Amino acid sequence: MSRADTILSRFPAHLEAGQPRKLLGVIAGAQARDMDVAAAEMAAIRRAHRIREADELVDVMRLGALHRIRPAELEVLALRFERAKAELAAMDGTDPQPDRLAAAERLLDTFGVAVEAPRLTAWLDAGLDASALDGPDGAIALVRLSAAAHRALRRAAYVTLARARVLGICRRHARGNGTVAALIEGAANALDLDIGPILHSEDRYLHAALATDRLRLNGPPDDTGRAAPLPAAEEIIGLIENPRRRETTDATFRHHGEVFEVKRRGFERVRLAIQVYGEAERTHRPMVVNRDEGRGVGFMGQVPAGSLLEIDEDGHARLDGADVTSFAFSFQGAVFADADAPHAKDFRFDAADCTFAVSQPAGAIGRGYSYPHAGQPITVPGIGVGVTRYAAFCGLAHFGSRINAEAPVVTPVPTAFSGTFDRTVFAGLDDGTRPDFGAIAFSWLERRAYTVQVVIPARFRALDPDDEDGAAVRRHVATALDRFRAAGIVLEVRFLDDRFVVGEAVLSEGAAVDPIDALKGGTVLWDSPETE
Repeated sequence: MSRADTILSRFPAHLEAGQPRKLLGVIAGAQARDMDVAAAEMAAIRRAHRIREADELVDVMRLGALHRIRPAELEVLALRFERAKAELAAMDGTDPQPDRLAAAERLLDTFGVAVEAPRLTAWLDAGLDASALDGPDGAIALVRLSAAAHRALRRAAYVTLARARVLGICRRHARGNGTVAALIEGAANALDLDIGPILHSEDRYLHAALATDRLRLNGPPDDTGRAAPLPAAEEIIGLIENPRRRETTDATFRHHGEVFEVKRRGFERVRLAIQVYGEAERTHRPMVVNRDEGRGVGFMGQVPAGSLLEIDEDGHARLDGADVTSFAFSFQGAVFADADAPHAKDFRFDAADCTFAVSQPAGAIGRGYSYPHAGQPITVPGIGVGVTRYAAFCGLAHFGSRINAEAPVVTPVPTAFSGTFDRTVFAGLDDGTRPDFGAIAFSWLERRAYTVQVVIPARFRALDPDDEDGAAVRRHVATALDRFRAAGIVLEVRFLDDRFVVGEAVLSEGAAVDPIDALKGGTVLWDSPETE
């Protein structure tokens, strides 16, 4: 029964108010229309005060403003819809079909769907493959995708996502801020992603979770005419506590037997990378020793003047970029101590942990060892927190011997301290000083204090076509995360890079990627850049 009929039913029956063409019915109908409008407006006002029922974006944002949620925190959502609508317009345009197919793939980049490339094949008829995209079947697939995208990008969908964003912020606030979970959930929410359980590395520096997109796209209709959402891709979102950056000391000239100290602030012992710069043909058989650890590395060759010898943390040696690991060695064991300056970390013969030096490769510092060796990586020394004592050596010249003129030269032991008259370094000058044999610099990966790095999926980099580095997206995510950040913590946002970098990443053996390993720098091999 309509509202007008309800009004007329209140009149006495003998008036027959409900009879057609009676003026009383016209008046009641007019009054009912005004009451219907008023009732609808009152219902809308009532819904506007309930976040789960608000119909308009302005109402959602006003409710969010009660929690100081600003429109700037929804910028990534706005960028996603703008980018998707721009690609949808290009796909629906009159450009040649190859350009429209490319626009379709870019459009699908804004949706997190688990569909193999080319993803437009999901809208082809059964039995057709990617080769059909160039013909009439491809045009049909474009039409089907266009219809699905138009439905997914309606304003109601935008309001729904904005509502989920506001609710996600409020729920996270209710559970607490300033934690790893708060930052990961906040970052996922800022990108309109839902996350699963958060995983942690053994050292508790890396945290990651698998995430799926809230913005869903329906596939082609089935036989019943119904279109189900395409499966959502699992993406990785994570957080790195105290991310590493490379710290480097100045290159300082050293002479044979020089002892020196390096001061460092940090969290823990880390491995060193060592750079040796050649000087005036005197950089012969350079060696660096950590006196506190009893570890040393050396190079059984010449570093020409102006050249650079690098021994990285993984034990690979390179001379001007060429691999020379087969001429490098390392050792561990007792090293000399200075009787005039005793130290608690000195190795003493009466100590239980005092051992003879053991080299890698075996016998590398013994008499008669033949270089080059097989080229296996060596073990590099480290650097501790506070003051670490080092020493530098070169192939100082010592007299050797031979049985006769044709016999090979027999050098003194250990060979790391000796040389021959062919390209050796003299012990000192006439004034008693020792000449510098080269410049030595150290570098290492240092954890940055009071810093966290949030890692987000790489596909969001393309939301702003004028910004190849995705700086705007990173800035918007950082703005949204500011409310969850603990005071005094520097927060950085970067994109996840799945390219494998030797020495900095973990290569996955299968299709399933460990989220924690993915944060270490890469999971897949990638093509080297083209060179002319």
